[in-house]
Amino acid sequence: MLAHNAIIVSDAHLGQVPRPIVDAFHQFLATVPDMARHLVINGDLFDFWFEYGTVIPRSAFPTLAALDAIRRAGVRLTITGGNHDRWSRGFWQRELGASFHRDGAELELAGLRTLIAHGDRMDGTLGSRVLQAISRFPLTPALFRWIHPDVGISLVRRMSRAVVNDARRAIVMKDSSAAQEVYAVELLKRRPELNLLVFGHTHLPVLTPVGPGRWYANPGAWMDGLRYLVVTDVVPQDGRNVRFGAREKMVESPQDCPVLHLLSLVVDRLRVDVLLVGELVQRLHGHRDRHPFPEDEGRSGHSTAENRLSPAGKEQ
Repeated sequence: MLAHNAIIVSDAHLGQVPRPIVDAFHQFLATVPDMARHLVINGDLFDFWFEYGTVIPRSAFPTLAALDAIRRAGVRLTITGGNHDRWSRGFWQRELGASFHRDGAELELAGLRTLIAHGDRMDGTLGSRVLQAISRFPLTPALFRWIHPDVGISLVRRMSRAVVNDARRAIVMKDSSAAQEVYAVELLKRRPELNLLVFGHTHLPVLTPVGPGRWYANPGAWMDGLRYLVVTDVVPQDGRNVRFGAREKMVESPQDCPVLHLLSLVVDRLRVDVLLVGELVQRLHGHRDRHPFPEDEGRSGHSTAENRLSPAGKEQ
């Protein structure tokens, strides 16, 4: 039955996460041939990926070598583009023998007809829609290619860190997760031939039954809990042939635990913020008649998820 299993993983954001999470992902890849014969990476494998004519990001090499190893072990590899790694020029197909789908795909996973896409088009904020329009515009990667890789990649990573540290991000992702689920349930009802619809992007795990043997799922994020999704044609007693997996036990020692490491990063960040606030209060002392902060920043509206998913490519 191993030959019919499939694993779906999303949002590893390698290149922006602590080293223990990267190491755990490479350990996980080494175990994939023992668990499944099809690995689907549903976007944002890397925090940024760009294919120049003759170079690729150096930090990606260990991961690419690990993916090549599982391909040589007979694992089929399917990759969809995420909002951080949608720009591809054929590297995945030529160098790794993987199938790449920029905007999602419809394919067979463990006997289930599956529609899979990253799901970032469900973001309702104006800023997200503007960034999507820019990133999908054909001229954008052509212009970016003229920037030296050291400069371009460093610039994008700084922008990514700013987005991650945005205090509104958790609210935006929660709204996007709800929009994804509404869209997915409605689509599954309209398309009875589909058994499974999978999104990523929000980092929030979801598994919603939509009738017997039919599911909407989001595996959550590898970077947040080392999560992934397992799809099998063996139906257990509870009827869940789609289930979550997590690899917390792969971390060998407490000091390497990604959760503790991330917690320490948060504490460090809070400590810095407290120091900055204290310094700001000292600088503003004696200048109480000034108003350096706007009284009302306003709030961005959120629109519905309808018609945000582009037609997916079909894989036979």
